[in-house]
Amino acid sequence: MALIKKILGLELLVRDRNQLNRKLHAWYYPIVSFLLWLLFVPLSVCNSLGLFNAVHFLVRLIYPTRKLNKEEVRKLERVYGVSPWYYKVRVLECSRLAIFGTKFIRSPHLGFVFCNTIHFSRNIYTALDNDQDMAWLVHEYIHIIQYNQFGIVYIPMALRAQKNGGYSYDELWLKSPLKSFNLEQQGDVARAYFQALDNGKDISVYQTIVPCLKSGKV
Repeated sequence: MALIKKILGLELLVRDRNQLNRKLHAWYYPIVSFLLWLLFVPLSVCNSLGLFNAVHFLVRLIYPTRKLNKEEVRKLERVYGVSPWYYKVRVLECSRLAIFGTKFIRSPHLGFVFCNTIHFSRNIYTALDNDQDMAWLVHEYIHIIQYNQFGIVYIPMALRAQKNGGYSYDELWLKSPLKSFNLEQQGDVARAYFQALDNGKDISVYQTIVPCLKSGKV
């Protein structure tokens, strides 16, 4: 019963979120939304049993993951402040899963988060000034926050978001709290904020968003 309530609670949470995207729904959004919602049950059960943590541990044993380096943490702190997960995160570059995913989605590059590991389909170069790869890492890091807040069910929530406005958003929405955006838009808002900081641009438009980013709650 507790598990059912938790699942229903998550569904209510998702339903109440992202109100700004209602006009952007694809016509088939209700169907996709329902099918993805069905994943909440098995994912929640597996998460409760610790199965995903076991898989995550095996991935780290088999593949050469790395920790975030000091420069990456420093740059992430500009966006997210002091975060408890910087030193739990692992990065897997040239991930086979991510490379396979690029073929599935027909995109040259792909990044995604599974548990506390960020998978990239290629090597990333975050030490360069004004580097797009660091902005990419900033986007993916918000999925780390989402995972630690919602658990593994953040994955169908993020997939659902792609049919609930996708990645694009109106700059006027930045006056709204971060939770008003879908899970992918949140990552792109964080990316845009980082790029504005990095390029010395006016960041006043983000004054409502910044406390949300630094709170570790999305």
